[in-house]
Amino acid sequence: MSTPLYKIAILNKSSLGANYLYFAILYYFSINNISFPQIHKNLFDSLDTNVNFGDLYQANTLVKLTTRFPTKFKYFNKEINSFFNYKLMIKKCFFEQALSQAYKHEVNDAGNFYIVFNKGTTKGTQRSKFNNENCVVSTEYFTDVLNRFVESYNQIYDNFSNLIFINYEDIKYDMDGVLKKLFNLDISAKDKFDLGFTEISKTAFLNPKSEQLEKFRAYSEELSDPNFRFPIQKIKLEDKINLIQNFDELLYKYQMISRNSNLLNYVTEKDIQNRIEKENKHY
Repeated sequence: MSTPLYKIAILNKSSLGANYLYFAILYYFSINNISFPQIHKNLFDSLDTNVNFGDLYQANTLVKLTTRFPTKFKYFNKEINSFFNYKLMIKKCFFEQALSQAYKHEVNDAGNFYIVFNKGTTKGTQRSKFNNENCVVSTEYFTDVLNRFVESYNQIYDNFSNLIFINYEDIKYDMDGVLKKLFNLDISAKDKFDLGFTEISKTAFLNPKSEQLEKFRAYSEELSDPNFRFPIQKIKLEDKINLIQNFDELLYKYQMISRNSNLLNYVTEKDIQNRIEKENKHY
């Protein structure tokens, strides 16, 4: 029996959840001796109508699409939809998405944080330092970001069929279960590294140089591939909220908008507190 070809697209805007899922898939397939020779190929970097999907059908492909979606993909919607057999859509609270993006914008934060394992060293890589600043987030910018997230969601929903929805909470707290359910490969991260991906993420957040990461570190060094990085969370929700001086105003603004929406989930102060308690317990 021939091995199936995996054509995997993560459709969300680049974010911690999307990047974590992307790199966990890379590692998961690698430890099961399945490679992605097309991983470096950005299929839709230009509007070149000569993109040859036939060539890509011959090998596994893993891409994140929506760094430019939908503007540069509008001519490829039909091909994209038929090409990928795993179209993954992460479902995350719209309020938290908009809050994070608006905060990053306000303090000029560099974005995702990664650890990279090189021979003999473990380091975090960012384009600039992580900001830990108090600020007032513009409600106008927050609302604009929220509207863009909703527009992106609707564009994806309208242009793709057979979407596979994954809850962000599952990615954060049970990545190993997510991968098993999606692909059901033989070897798990726990089998290979004595730690599941969720445990690796948690340990790396607390101490990237922990001895518990030794097997994962050794495997990553052996790969010697700069594409194998591991994103980790930089800041907990409670800390982020404490840095945003007008958090209550933003939550109220979101609540007023979500009352008139069939898509936006209504979020209460109690919901936020429950998420904080769950996250604090995890870490």
